[in-house]
Amino acid sequence: MSTFVDQEEAGMRVHQFAQKAFIVRDGRVLVVQKTSQDPHNPGCWEVPGGRMVFGEDVDAHLRREVREETGLEVLPGQPFYIWQWVMYTSLGDQVQVVAVARECEATGEQISTAGQEEDDHLGEARWIPIEDLLSLNLIPSLRPAAAAFALRYPGSLTIRSGESVPCNCGPPSAGSRAGRS
Repeated sequence: MSTFVDQEEAGMRVHQFAQKAFIVRDGRVLVVQKTSQDPHNPGCWEVPGGRMVFGEDVDAHLRREVREETGLEVLPGQPFYIWQWVMYTSLGDQVQVVAVARECEATGEQISTAGQEEDDHLGEARWIPIEDLLSLNLIPSLRPAAAAFALRYPGSLTIRSGESVPCNCGPPSAGSRAGRS
C-alpha cells in the first residue's frame, strides 16, 4: 500500500544529475580536497565534477566543472559507473543525486584553482598514484565510484570483497601521505 506524503510536511524533493571526472595521467589520478568550511565533508577528498545546470550538454557540463575546479581542459570518456545518493539541505529538503563517473584525459598540464566557486569549498588539487586513491579520506558519496575506478586498474590496487574504507574526514595528519591516516 502506498502512502501519500504531504510535500509541505516532508520538505521539497529534488532530483539532480552529477558527473565526476577521474582524470588519469602517468599512473596518477587527480584529486581535490574539500576545505574545512565545507558544510558536509570538511577535509575530505574527491575528484573534480559536480551537478549539471538545466539545459547544459552532458560533455560540456563535465568540461565546465573540471575547468572551474582545476583549470584543466579534458576530453570526457565513456561512463564507467552510475550511482546515487540522497542528501538533505539545511531547510530539510531531500535531494536525490544520480551521478555518472567518467575517466577523462587532460589536454593541459597546469592546475589552477582560480576558477573555483566559493560554494565549491575546494582547496588543494593534486595528482596521486592510483593505488593511493582508496586510502584517502574520500567523501562518502564518492566511495562506490572510486572502488569501481580502482577495479579498472587491477595491477594498482587490492580490493577484497566487502572491504570498506572508513572516512575520517579532516585535514591529513602530520607526516601522512596524500591524506592517508
